[in-house]
Amino acid sequence: MTGSPGCAIRRWPRSRRWTRRRTRSNSALRAREAATANLLLARNGNSPEQKAVAQAQADQARAALEQTETDIAELTVHAPIAGQVAARMAEPGKNFSAGSPLISVVDVDNAWFTFNLREDLLDGLRIGDELSVRVPALKDRQIPARITAINVQGSYANWRATKATGDFDLRTFSIRAVPVQPDPELRPGMSALITFGG
Repeated sequence: MTGSPGCAIRRWPRSRRWTRRRTRSNSALRAREAATANLLLARNGNSPEQKAVAQAQADQARAALEQTETDIAELTVHAPIAGQVAARMAEPGKNFSAGSPLISVVDVDNAWFTFNLREDLLDGLRIGDELSVRVPALKDRQIPARITAINVQGSYANWRATKATGDFDLRTFSIRAVPVQPDPELRPGMSALITFGG
């Protein structure tokens, strides 16, 4: 383990499956080299049948190597974005089916706020408007943010009327706002508050 003082670098142990595939890859590589050498010898004066056999051996070794390299590539996982690991579901030794989440990566450079508002509070809010957002986790810092989306929520998020006469259920709208200037201290899950009216 190497690294700067106070920093430990941990490597996951190689799995047996990965080691077996790497060994098979090395064997296939040696078989391809041997078959290629036999093919060169056969081209220099053997019968057409021997040349055909040597060519088939070289093709077979090449196919085995390509299959093994494909198997190894399937064991390598690349993150689609750069960011910080927020949650890790994968542990060494666990098996996962294709498409299962292994880790959760958060792009902290592109933070946004989400607010759920009753429809009667939407009056005057438009996409592009700026809000002042208070973040308690950052010592009540006021962060200016711009509204980028206003979307209605499903019927499960309705505010139910408390009176049976004349009132109706109010819909809930999701408001997304992006900080005007990126703030490196913002983290997923922090509470954010906005104030309306007086």
